[in-house]
Amino acid sequence: MIVVMKYAELVVAILLLSWISTGQAQAQNPPGQNIKRDLEMLDFIRGTVSENYYDKNYRGIDLNTWFRSYAEKLKKSRSDQESLTLIAAAVMEFDDSHTVFDPPYLKQRVDYGWEMKMVGDSCVVVKVEPQSDAEKQGMKAGDVVLSIDGVQPSRGNLWKLEYFFRYLNPQNVRQLIVRDYEGKSRLLAIDARFEKYSHPTPNDALKRHRLARQRNLDMVRKVSDEIVLWKIPRIAHYEAEDIDQILEAIKDYKKLILDLRENPGGSAELTTSILGCFFSRELKAYDRKDRSKVKPIWVKPRKKGAFNGELVALVDGNSGSGAEIIARLIQLEKRGKVIGDRTAGAVMLSSMFKNKYTLASVGGTPDPSFYYGVQVSVADLLMPDGKSLERIGVSPDELLLPKPEDIANKRDPVLARAAAILGANIDPEKAGALMESLLSAQSSQTKQ
Repeated sequence: MIVVMKYAELVVAILLLSWISTGQAQAQNPPGQNIKRDLEMLDFIRGTVSENYYDKNYRGIDLNTWFRSYAEKLKKSRSDQESLTLIAAAVMEFDDSHTVFDPPYLKQRVDYGWEMKMVGDSCVVVKVEPQSDAEKQGMKAGDVVLSIDGVQPSRGNLWKLEYFFRYLNPQNVRQLIVRDYEGKSRLLAIDARFEKYSHPTPNDALKRHRLARQRNLDMVRKVSDEIVLWKIPRIAHYEAEDIDQILEAIKDYKKLILDLRENPGGSAELTTSILGCFFSRELKAYDRKDRSKVKPIWVKPRKKGAFNGELVALVDGNSGSGAEIIARLIQLEKRGKVIGDRTAGAVMLSSMFKNKYTLASVGGTPDPSFYYGVQVSVADLLMPDGKSLERIGVSPDELLLPKPEDIANKRDPVLARAAAILGANIDPEKAGALMESLLSAQSSQTKQ
């Protein structure tokens, strides 16, 4: 807990220094700063966590003392951004992948023009948008990120950095130190682009889900006469009947590469539905342990049967939640081989709790209401060996990491290795081209 608390305080300190240096911080609460509102938000979160968190001992945190300490800090807040950061830091003390403050929606969306991920213990740039300031500044895929706004990225803090700088206090400029794959380091100051953002309506969400479902159904590719690739971008974007369509597409192949890389997971029900594609008998997936009971969750074979051929699963540091459960059960049941990077270690069952806040009227005209909330872990998931994957992840049977130069040149040695295990000779360049075709299809459908 001490490490997480220090990290949360470090990020708060960095943001406070940023506001002070840019003149955003003020000696007293500024006009419009609503400390009463901030305290009520914090109290709603404290009560929600108290009533719903899966561990009655709250991982050793004295809940009332902890939240009281943050209430005192909030009373001295100098801006809305500082208040949101303090509330988020209070929730981060749990060091829980699925217990997170959900702040009010920003009116603008920030686009930094580049994306990064952890590869082993290195933070690597994996994508640079054409014509972005990042591209103009010379950032390239394959660059290793040594520092982001003064903080060294790691497996433990990267998602927290992204969370702070995308959803709590987006920055106009991000200062980075990067190193190319030839070993040369350089300092970059990259401008962000801001766009107006409106929270999607139910119809927008339905349309996006429909497009995502179609994208998922298209994530099957022939590798050879015997081998088929099934990439699952996100479990949450399936529906139960989609799984049978996938089974129909892969049933005539003898061997399968299941690509779970970059997959953040999805619902427990869909996770077990996917697992039912690979097992011809009923078996336990995991135990669901909440604050009052332990309930076993079972995998049942699909009614149309299961794929019984050879299986290799691919994972990386962004494989989370349901993707990790699938990979680990494949290992435990010796159903196939898992290769790639250690997974995210983000495996809990959570619920989102929302609340509405209406500001006092000004001049007879009420300000708009806004929603905020907190996502809370309501159950831990214990694998059949009795162990939780939270903060641990799945260690692959074969650790294989793409090098920065592989990322720069769009080579995929992990997919190539999976094909080799199953008897096909595909070099990393061809494997990368195959994956690029899948990702291009995914990207084009997402933008529709």
